[in-house]
Parts: sequence; C-alpha cells; structure tokens
Amino acid sequence: MIDLIKLTVDGKEVEVPKGTSVLRACEIADVQVPRFCYHSRLSIAGNCRMCLVEIDGAPKPVASCAFPAAEGQIVRTQSQIAKDARKSVMQFLLANHPLDCPLCDQAGECDLQDFSMGCGSDRSDFSNEKRTVNNPDLGPYIETFMNRCIHCMRCVRFSDEIAGRNEIGGLFRGGEKIITNLEDKPVTSNLSGNMIDLCPVGALTSKPGKYSARAWELTKHETVDVLDSILPSVYMDTKDNKVLRVRARENEIINQEWISDLTRFSYDGLYNNRIQTPLVNGKQVSWNKAFDEILEDLHETAPQKVAGLIGDSLAVEDIFSFKEFMNKTVGTNNIDYKYNGFNLKSLNKSNVTFESSIAEIDDADSILFVGTDLENSSPLLNSRIFQQTQKRKVDLFAIGQNNENDNLKIKYLSKTPNILLEEIEELKESFEKAKKPMIFVDVENVLIRTDAADILNKLDDLKVKYKAKMNFFSSKSGFINAVDVVGNKTDKNYKQIIKGLDKEELEILFVYGNQNINLETARKAKVLVYIGTHHNKISKIADVVLPAVTFTEKNSLWNNVEGKVIESKAVTTPCFESRVDWKVWRALSEFVGEKLNFDTLEELRLELVKQKVSCNLESIENEEKESYIVDKNANSINKKALDFCDKNIKGFNEISLNSSNYK
Repeated sequence: MIDLIKLTVDGKEVEVPKGTSVLRACEIADVQVPRFCYHSRLSIAGNCRMCLVEIDGAPKPVASCAFPAAEGQIVRTQSQIAKDARKSVMQFLLANHPLDCPLCDQAGECDLQDFSMGCGSDRSDFSNEKRTVNNPDLGPYIETFMNRCIHCMRCVRFSDEIAGRNEIGGLFRGGEKIITNLEDKPVTSNLSGNMIDLCPVGALTSKPGKYSARAWELTKHETVDVLDSILPSVYMDTKDNKVLRVRARENEIINQEWISDLTRFSYDGLYNNRIQTPLVNGKQVSWNKAFDEILEDLHETAPQKVAGLIGDSLAVEDIFSFKEFMNKTVGTNNIDYKYNGFNLKSLNKSNVTFESSIAEIDDADSILFVGTDLENSSPLLNSRIFQQTQKRKVDLFAIGQNNENDNLKIKYLSKTPNILLEEIEELKESFEKAKKPMIFVDVENVLIRTDAADILNKLDDLKVKYKAKMNFFSSKSGFINAVDVVGNKTDKNYKQIIKGLDKEELEILFVYGNQNINLETARKAKVLVYIGTHHNKISKIADVVLPAVTFTEKNSLWNNVEGKVIESKAVTTPCFESRVDWKVWRALSEFVGEKLNFDTLEELRLELVKQKVSCNLESIENEEKESYIVDKNANSINKKALDFCDKNIKGFNEISLNSSNYK
C-alpha cells in the first residue's frame, strides 16, 4: 500500500506518493518548473538552483528538486518571490556564458536559451570580463566548449551512475571550478554520446555532427535501431533525404532513454561505399540487364547446383522472400546463415533469445554469465545491470574470458565451461538465496562449440533446480531473424555448401549480405551473385551485383533479444538505384518464371503468418518458446576455454564497418 499525501501547487490540489520531491509533485500537477541539473534518471544534485519555488512557511525560496513534498504544503511556482529568485540565478548562470548562440549546435533546442527567455532579465548587473576554460579531449565523439558549461554535473553523474566509468568530474571550487576528464584521457564508455543529449547547454556537442545542420532544419522520425540487438527506440533526424543525427527515444522496457555510441554515431555508414547501381562483371547495367544475366544462368543450371548464403543484418521479410525465391522459384533449399556453425540438432528462436524480458533484469539478484562480454557487445544491457548493482546487492558470476575493462564486479569462476560438471559452492549458495536468478549465454561464443549441447544441458539443470531464467544473447538481430525464418530446415548447411563449392558440385552461389565466406571458395562458383548495400570483398569479385536498401530506407520487421518482433520504419527514400530487398526477389521470381505469392508488403506479412513465422506483431508476446534441450544423456564438456569470437561489435554490420564517425 502506497502512502499518499495531498498538497497544493499554484492553487491546484494534487495527490502524490509520500517521499516525492516538490519538483515531481509540480510535474504531476502539470506545472512546468525550469531546471538544469535535475534529471529523473540521475541522483539529485541541487546545484543549479533554477528550480526555486516559494513554499508557505519557508523563510526563503527552496530548490524543489531536493525538497520533499509534505501533507498540506502550499507551493507557488509563479509568485513574485520565485520569479525574482530565478532571475537572480539566471544572471549568475549568464555571467560567464559566451554569447555565441549563432555558432552553437545546441541553438534552437537549448534549455538555457529557453529558460533565459522565460525566466531571465533583459539586463545584467555584471560587467566584469567572462572567464575562459580549456576544452578537454573527451574522445572522438564529443566536442567540448567548456566556456558554456553551467556546472549542472549531469555528465559527471551519468558517467558515475549509468556508464559506470567515473571518468569525468569537477575540479576546484567557486569561480575556478571546471568539469574535465579526471585522468586527462578520452572517455572509454560505449555510452559516452548520451552526455551530449544530457547537456542542457552547448558545452558538449556531437563532434561527427559538428555544424552539419540546425535543429529547426531537421525532420524527426520515430523508429528503432537494428545495429543493436535489443532494438532501442530512437529518433532519426533527417535533412535532404539523409540521416544526420540519431538520438535516444524513451522506452522504459527496452533502452530506458540511452543508446550506444554504435547506434548514435555510425549513421554516416548508411551512405559511404554504397552499391549504387546493378553491376555485371564490374560494369554498370540496368536492373533488367542484371536480371537477364541471372535468368540465363539459372535456366542452364540444375536447381540442386544452386545455393544461397544469408548475412547477419537482414530483416525478417528479406530472409523470408529470399527463402521463398530459392524454394519455389529456383527449386532448391540449399540455403544457410550459420557461418560459424552451430552444434545443436534443433536450432530455434528459443536458442538465441531471452526467456525473460529486458525489464526483468532490474529484478535479478544473482546472475551467471557464460561466454558473454556485455560491456562491448551490449552496452545498454551492461548498464542496466550496473545500475542495479549500485542500488542493491546483486551477485555476478562468470564462466569465460576475464574482461579486465568491465565495470561490473564479476566473480570469474573459470575460463573453461567444464566447471559445470562440478558443484560450484559460491554459485549454489547465491542461487539458493536468490529470488530471481538469471543465466546469460552468449550465442556466438557458446553454440559454435562441439560441446554446446552438453553445456546447455548442464545450464538447464541449474535453471530447473533454482527456477532461473535462461537468457540467450546474440549481438546480431539479423541472425535472430534468420533463426526465426529458416531455423535448421535446410538441405545443405553452411559447411556443406562450402564443401560443395570446393568439389565443384555447386555452380551458382547467391551471397546475400554475407561477407564471411572465404574469397577463394567464393571464386570457385561458376556464377557468383551478390545482393547487398555496400561494396566489400565479395561484391568486388561477383559476376552480378544487385544494390539493396538499408534498414532506414524501408519498413521492416526485426526480432530483438527477447524474441519480440518490432517494426523499423523508413525514414528516407531509397538512395541511388537501390531497391527494397523483398521487391527484388519478387521481381526476379517473375522474371525467372515462377512468381512469388505476394505483391505488397501487407501480403508478404500475411504469408509470414500463414507459414507460422513469428512476426505477428499482436500475438508475438503469447508465443510459446520451443525447447532447446537436445540430448540429456550427454555429459562430455571439454576443457577448451570460452573465448570471445566477436571481440569487435563494429565488425559484423556493413553500416558500422563503413562508418568513419564510429571509431
């Protein structure tokens, strides 16, 4: 039962939970109080003094962010005392602030501009010279103009409380105070770009986006980012049909209101090194000419001699339409996506997604990580866990390689998973006490092992015994899509296709957004067809190259780490002569002579539902997960250490690979 209290804000009676701050009570009463240092996800600082209000009985105006609401309180936010207090505070804030608004990237969406217009004075009592401050180097993403800093300390608190890095701080006091990187080194957090959004003035701005556009020139689009497998909610801001800025959009159950630097800064990779037109033997041709070339080759080749390889960054519709093209138009099921090889007899969406929701991580009190490196592969999940460790006791254990730069205080049990064959006393004791234990398993690092099934069986024993949630993590949302659509239902797997090319048993190879194949192997195909967004080592040797659109240029469905299907929205129109992927396969199927059973995106999605691909946006949360347990009699975990096979998250996606902004 929540204790409620009643108070009056500007003549309006409001009821709030006991312990609520006066500022929050004002928000509940729909009364706007100006503030700079306060942020709902950061600790209370109370140092900007902009949120001063008058409270009956108080001897002077109080900082509403740090003052608790009380029963019967009478709060006035627009009294003359409150207004005069804010005017005085604004004078102090502007005493040293440079008047460079015409040059500042924050202009047009600057809290200081807005509040100085609404709460400030038309004159100042200060005539002394403004102080100057050196600009620290915070790394490749953040441009610093510390003359503009008003010491709100938001960046400092974010570094400590959300990023968990403690890399920024305030030095000295009074007029000598500065905000800087404490060790005179660039910040290392993979979430550093969020400080740009948090800064209420123009002290921290985007270095890659410097002077590229004014705020009022940009068109804001609500969508999700698919480079991060949790599919965080974002705003993509566009100008002249180009994405020029990516910002976090609040979504409490997925990304709170943060995004990774990968999401924020790799947008220039959407346009660098793009495949602009269809190519045949390296020469630009029309789409019809490219289709003619493929048609001629397919008519001269038996279906069983055709194969296709699928990449890690394709949407559900892309993979499904390619699968349908290969199955129904070409007449083969020699397709696969598992370039690492996955040693499970049954591979389904349950093997690569969470059993819990992302939000349930907030309640976990004991966690076992198996082969994971969340600090680099999923900074947002890592931050979510870190935030909980700062509020309460959370036991963290890991099996696998020790990440020395990890900000989580993890107890590493062993580098080798064969420790699961023993009884681990520390883990047992913690899981027995825990109310909500969890197990995180890295898909890319664990399922490629020959003893993957044995490891899963032992982890399943822990799960059942202690009622833990088993969360399989993949850093590649396109890979989850492929498991969802294709699973293990193929005639030839990845290794068999490679072997078939080496033995010249296969003649035509479709490489769809995949660049993991060995070049020498790819060259053995009689005809190599590549469809993708960017030029790479495969496109350079392909006989036919077809340009596809990026995820920002189409509406598409994606699975996040929970297995929840979310739609990514088009924010720009297709660039150059690129075409939406499913339309390419639909058009090519008609060219070849066996037209696919859909003409529109709606018809394609209906076909997905008919074939029980889990893309029904309304019923996805009720979907039953398949069992991932394979052979319960297996008991032969080997002594090979769990290593990180994907150390660089940038490496898997063509957009981030071709970004010059994202380092």
